[in-house]
Amino acid sequence: MKFAKEKVIIGLGILLVVLPLTGFPRSWKTVISVIIGASVIYVGMLFFRVARINETNKNKQEVKNETFTETA
Repeated sequence: MKFAKEKVIIGLGILLVVLPLTGFPRSWKTVISVIIGASVIYVGMLFFRVARINETNKNKQEVKNETFTETA
């Protein structure tokens, strides 16, 4: 599934915007907000891990330079 983490972030953002408009008690809203915040942090850590792995793989690739040798 492509862009799954991006969709999760968008969905959590929408939930966070709609949460004050729901009829939940204040204590429930607080708990739900904390859960949504923790979920955003977790998905952000997944993004960071993937970016770090990609950067490490990029650094490990050999740099190949073409050389030209002229013989007489």
